[in-house]
Amino acid sequence: MTEDLKTGRSKSTITEKAVLGAMLVSPDIITDVVSKLSADSFFDVENRIIFEAILKLNDDNTPVDLISVAEQLKQSGKIEEAGNYSYLAELTNQSGLGIARIEYYCKILLQLQVERLLIDMSMEIIRMSDGTNDVSDTISFADRQLQRINDVLSCNNRMEHISTAIEKAADESIIRTNNRKQGKMTGVTSGLKELDTMTSGFKGGELIILAARPAMGKTAMLLYFAKSAAKQGIPVCIYSLEMDSISLADRLILSETSIEADKYRNGYISNAEFNEIAGAKKRLSELPIYVDDNPIVSMRYIRTHSKKMARQGKCGLILVDYLQLADMSEKGKNREQEVAQASRQAKIIAKELNVPFILLSQLNRACEERMDKKPQLSDLRESGAIEQDADKVIFVYRPEYYKLEDQHGNPIVGEGALIMAKQRNGAVGDVKFRYNESLTQIYDYNNANPF
Repeated sequence: MTEDLKTGRSKSTITEKAVLGAMLVSPDIITDVVSKLSADSFFDVENRIIFEAILKLNDDNTPVDLISVAEQLKQSGKIEEAGNYSYLAELTNQSGLGIARIEYYCKILLQLQVERLLIDMSMEIIRMSDGTNDVSDTISFADRQLQRINDVLSCNNRMEHISTAIEKAADESIIRTNNRKQGKMTGVTSGLKELDTMTSGFKGGELIILAARPAMGKTAMLLYFAKSAAKQGIPVCIYSLEMDSISLADRLILSETSIEADKYRNGYISNAEFNEIAGAKKRLSELPIYVDDNPIVSMRYIRTHSKKMARQGKCGLILVDYLQLADMSEKGKNREQEVAQASRQAKIIAKELNVPFILLSQLNRACEERMDKKPQLSDLRESGAIEQDADKVIFVYRPEYYKLEDQHGNPIVGEGALIMAKQRNGAVGDVKFRYNESLTQIYDYNNANPF
């Protein structure tokens, strides 16, 4: 092991000298090198300092040569740390081969940098695995380090010519057109036809906020979305911080039967209804729905776990119930900052996995002070950052809960609306829906209850 490290250091030193020497005598290659390497790519301290000096001159549009680099090091008080003038002169003597093979040498330095990062990561994981740290923290650390390594390998370069993006956009427009002609959804179906028409389905990378006051039916709508997507073959991951998995399963069973919720919960089930339950159990058990009902999880946990599920082909849609219950305790941050960070993390997860992320959220009481009780974007609880991060904000609204009446003075019963308050790439407006008395079944407004 020690010999390997010595060999690696020797190889790094020789290559670093060749690259720096080439940069000193051939400034034309500097732009190409700095697009591939960073100061951390250099193992020897003196070489790292010299590279930083070259970067500073390049950023200041100052010509780079032996004299200017020496002067920059002198002004910064680092000339001795960099090996003095004699070391700079030595570098220029090794420049010839470096100029000819600069691409190859940059690749070597990147590989050596990654090897160092992997060694450091492995040693830290061993240290953290001594029984004093939570396993999820260790996994999260490893995940962050691997992302850092991936960034190094990709040189953090996401820049592309606009023609590439235009080509992708045009290809996607063709796919959307063909899907429409074939009656297929572009995104993940919500199960409500009018909502799907408005959104073309929930898209990969989108953060969808589904918000409401308590008892409005957020969880019922979440399960409806989950079941609708799963019936289309989309694997669904539900992180339920509020309800346990059995309670969610009860709701799903009731959504597939005509059994009254009170009878089901109190055990007044007939033989015919037992047969309904058996049929519902069979249908639901075949759906690709996965539930994690750990009541104390963080967005870090959800990110790590959903990535694992995605690698197994079991994550095409993420639903979290609900934002304000997530463990976001972090020193030095107030609740609003924590909620803002969590919503941002949810958006990052959606983009990383290219799946829709539906995040339930509470609303404050302001909407209940209005005559019609309708929620607005300003009612999002604890953070305006939720609205900022979201691609879509949908409110669940049930006039029946507030005992409101229609224009003819009749009580509004069994009718609700999904209020699309924000849609980054589409229209806003209301989508009506119907539901049964116990809110276990939701269906299109213009369709009769199938049960």
